Amino acid sequence: MDTIIVDVSLKVYPKSICFHPDERLPEYMRLKAISALVMQPAKRKMQGTLGNPCQNEFKEYTF
Repeated sequence: MDTIIVDVSLKVYPKSICFHPDERLPEYMRLKAISALVMQPAKRKMQGTLGNPCQNEFKEYTF
């Protein structure tokens, strides 16, 4: 897996693919990432995870 792409995508929070609920908002307005997908079409690869991306491992898929 190209961990550099995934690491950079996660570390620029709050403008990252990892999204956490804002506890200051009412519960019905809170949002959270439930999965993430990083695609690299030129390399015919993608990395994906279920759940919040900063808390779960990515699996690599090739096509």
